[in-house]
Amino acid sequence: MNMNRNLGENTGQDWSQQWAITCWKLWSWRNKDIHEENYIKPHSPSKEVIKFVNEVQEAKESLILIKQERRIEEIQVKWKPPPIDWFKINTDGAVSVRKGWTACGGLIRDHNGRWIAGFTSYLGLCSVLKAEIWGAIIGVRLAKKLGIQRVIIESDSKLLVDGYREEKMLGMDIARPFQILRSLLREFEQSKVEHTWRQGNICADHLASLGLNSETVREFEEPPHSLATFLLADQMGIQFPRLVSM
Repeated sequence: MNMNRNLGENTGQDWSQQWAITCWKLWSWRNKDIHEENYIKPHSPSKEVIKFVNEVQEAKESLILIKQERRIEEIQVKWKPPPIDWFKINTDGAVSVRKGWTACGGLIRDHNGRWIAGFTSYLGLCSVLKAEIWGAIIGVRLAKKLGIQRVIIESDSKLLVDGYREEKMLGMDIARPFQILRSLLREFEQSKVEHTWRQGNICADHLASLGLNSETVREFEEPPHSLATFLLADQMGIQFPRLVSM
């Protein structure tokens, strides 16, 4: 096992990054073992490394370069239904802070905000962005199975939306899922990928969280009972405040 060749477990992460963090962690644990009297060695070193790798990846993916000072304003956000004869697929990803596992979830609704179908899926160890992309992929596959031809994918991940539109994401780990998503959307008569704020994506966020307690892809013909209040809020057009930089 070295920096160029992974002979261990496949975690879905960039191996060179995982190798570097593993070396740093081993060095840090060794120093603490030598110099700290009450130091307790980690019970599961590999899991601690994987968790830290996930945290580093999430920080990299969410990093925004602020080139100029911007003012903060409060806006009102709500879920917006699609046009008539279109269907909206809201998707989201979720991560377990304690275990580092990821999942995704989403739902399909019509122009009246009526529930058409939904899903959750446990994904295991992968980056949050990858979970977001797979959420979109699973949602699109479900829409295709239902015979839907005009879809809007809506996500609160700007990285997902920008990556889809620009077609230039670093690393094959991310490029391949984007290729799958683009290929699937070409099978529809019309399709769009749009961004919303998290407050406009609460139903998908809830379903993604449910996916952390699942072990596979689960499809719903009827919405889970725990989703009823969120669905009603969206149908009623209830707005939620959000602070944004202008």
